Amino acid sequence: MNKIICMFIFIFNFTGLLFSDEYEEVKNLLSLEEGGEIKYLLEINLGIPGGRNWIVNRDKYLYIYLVDDNKDIITIDRWEIYKQSEVNYLDVNSRSRKILEFDIMRNIPGTQLGDLAVSFGDYNGNGRDEILIFIPTNEDRCEIWGYDIENKKIENYFFCRYNITNPEGPSPIEFTEYLDMEGIMIYLWDYPIEQYIWSFFAWDEHRRKFTLRADLKDRNTESLNTNIEIQNKTEDNSTVKFNEEATKRIAKETEMNQFPLWLFIGGGLVVVAVVGVGVLIMKKRK
Repeated sequence: MNKIICMFIFIFNFTGLLFSDEYEEVKNLLSLEEGGEIKYLLEINLGIPGGRNWIVNRDKYLYIYLVDDNKDIITIDRWEIYKQSEVNYLDVNSRSRKILEFDIMRNIPGTQLGDLAVSFGDYNGNGRDEILIFIPTNEDRCEIWGYDIENKKIENYFFCRYNITNPEGPSPIEFTEYLDMEGIMIYLWDYPIEQYIWSFFAWDEHRRKFTLRADLKDRNTESLNTNIEIQNKTEDNSTVKFNEEATKRIAKETEMNQFPLWLFIGGGLVVVAVVGVGVLIMKKRK
């Protein structure tokens, strides 16, 4: 039994060392690229072929890199990003910004990138990750970007402005279910009717975008525009079902050599398999 325990410890440490070396190697390779200090570095499943996909925060920008088997680096895209604390409430009377008293990321599934107003996860049910970015500018908006395999490039899947009318909430953006579909509910000012409304968007597989499905006067009323629901329903009436286990996993502000979760899981499976073989061998010897 002592031999098995020693074997377990050795394999676990050896596996962790391999993952650590690989992670550090990618970090060192990317540090040679232009863009400034690497603050966050995580592997992401965007589905970009030819190598492993990495999402990196460098100063005020978010980068997507492709690292192939030869350790060659290709910069795929980049966006200007903001901290979550920069997403705030504009007081129209004082014309000043106020800190929110609620977590605007609380209803955003996926992995939040540290303290940034950025998260990534499978938002359209295609088995790959997309990137959600809050852009708090003169006209606050939210965007979702993903890699389109057919067009072989990063595409904008969602673009919508939003309004925060109270620093205490509710959050103007949340992922929820409506019309038997999983989608995104947005609170915004509707200029034609001159009032605030909730707009519901869901993934349209044919258009390859999140499209408007309904406008609601409030969350407890019928749609203001039922034609939107009919016109934008996909032919197969498909819905996007988010993984119930895809709760928010915060990428904490810790050391840069923190491993992605899947590496530990993979290493654990290897360890369990080897230990199992060791037990069988010892039983046969007895």
